[in-house]
Amino acid sequence: KTVYFAGDTAYDDSLSNELGERFDTIDLALIPVAPIHPREYSKVRHTDPREAVKMMLDMNAHHLVPIHYDTFPESIDAPGEAVDSIYAVRDEYDISDSGIVVLRIGEQHVFSKKDSLLVTR
Repeated sequence: KTVYFAGDTAYDDSLSNELGERFDTIDLALIPVAPIHPREYSKVRHTDPREAVKMMLDMNAHHLVPIHYDTFPESIDAPGEAVDSIYAVRDEYDISDSGIVVLRIGEQHVFSKKDSLLVTR
């Protein structure tokens, strides 16, 4: 299995496209989705929910687990805002529920073969 951990990474289409070309399959991408506001502050460090989904699609990742949300009050994001936003973007792009898995603090998730479908369209 191939896991991509983005850490503190901003959206860069050339990077995510290169990763998609370099690896046949990226099974799981762990990508930051916050802080969202103010965007000028965090856009050089973290993707926002829309950019995280774009990055996932650019690199052809099967699953996305959002990270860096609701942990530190370092922005003016409302609690839960990043999660609500990523669900909205997921629905907009018609990505399956198993394609984007949001974990609460301390929660675990086991990915199985039945979770292998990324996009339902």
